[in-house]
Amino acid sequence: MEAQIGTVYKMEGVTLVPDTTKNKMIYADSTPAAMLAGNDPKYRIPPRVGTKLWVKLSVALGAGKQLLLAHLNDSADNGRLQLAYNSVPGLQPKFYDANELTILPGDLNAANTGTFFVRGREDYGAVSQTRVGHAKQLKLGIFSGIAVQGALQVYTGQKVLSAGFSVAAIPIKVEMSQPEAVSGKRWSLEKINGKDVYYFHFGIRYKVNYVSDSGDSHIADLDKVKISEKIPLKAGSEYGRYVKAKIQFLASGFRPATEIIKEPKYDYHTIERGVEKQLVEGNDKNPVTHRKKAAEELQKTIDTGGTSGYTRLQFFVFVDERSGATDESKPALVASSGFSIEHKEGKDVNGKYYFSVRKTALANNGVGAGIIPQSASGWFSDEIK
Repeated sequence: MEAQIGTVYKMEGVTLVPDTTKNKMIYADSTPAAMLAGNDPKYRIPPRVGTKLWVKLSVALGAGKQLLLAHLNDSADNGRLQLAYNSVPGLQPKFYDANELTILPGDLNAANTGTFFVRGREDYGAVSQTRVGHAKQLKLGIFSGIAVQGALQVYTGQKVLSAGFSVAAIPIKVEMSQPEAVSGKRWSLEKINGKDVYYFHFGIRYKVNYVSDSGDSHIADLDKVKISEKIPLKAGSEYGRYVKAKIQFLASGFRPATEIIKEPKYDYHTIERGVEKQLVEGNDKNPVTHRKKAAEELQKTIDTGGTSGYTRLQFFVFVDERSGATDESKPALVASSGFSIEHKEGKDVNGKYYFSVRKTALANNGVGAGIIPQSASGWFSDEIK
């Protein structure tokens, strides 16, 4: 008897069946293509959430016979696993702490295939993920029995042994919410050509949240993940002064995903202007005079250029230390992280100068649409004054 094992399924007609071309590959369907590419794929599953697993035998398991589905190499470094039998549709599978499950004839269908689940171990809310430097040591196998060798129990009669994989949560969604005007309150003091220059920002910011494939409320599981945005200009979207002006934008670098636990993280879409520091106000944390000067300079720019704007596309990428997917030049895509960001500046009928932003969810550059509530998807404006 031979066996196959895997987590990848395919459609045959209207039926979902095991993809036996992916034999021995254990990874959650949330795993991005970049993690699976090349000669060193980063197979991984999340903790807490079950990954559907199939087992297929070459012949029927006879009456009274049994096999063992076992996980190997569990440790504090490699991570720990839990297995579960197939569950009734609509019910969560029950995971067991034992290293193996017994496979009986009744666990297999007429095609000699059985369905099970595997996950990174969870004990009363605590999870056991793979530690950095120990990726791809966990394995699943089908065996015919257990033998005692000294103080150890070893599995015998190996039918199949999977490739190594890790337990590593990854981000799968980016959420934006709570737009609010910046109003020059975001500023920095920088040294430019030997001079102190204040930079003031006017525009809109959005609160950012990341969602893990280990569960919506488990951002802490992403403690070895770093995330960065990509924000290309939408070709042909420029109008007004931006048709000729070069649009400067510095995308965020890779930042720890869990930094949003310590303090809120915001995504800024602003217009900025720098003014040379001319005086000491006694409290540089609120340089009101300089901000007013920056606003006046921006107003002059709008008077000259007229109503102007452009659109950027936005999506997010990540690297993960637990699984070993650490190459920032080849990051993985966050599956649902796409947005469109329209920018517009001008002077309204009441003579007020504004910078407006409209952010909407939009699939782009290989990612699905991100998450933003309808109430946050309209135009929001910041008065430049």
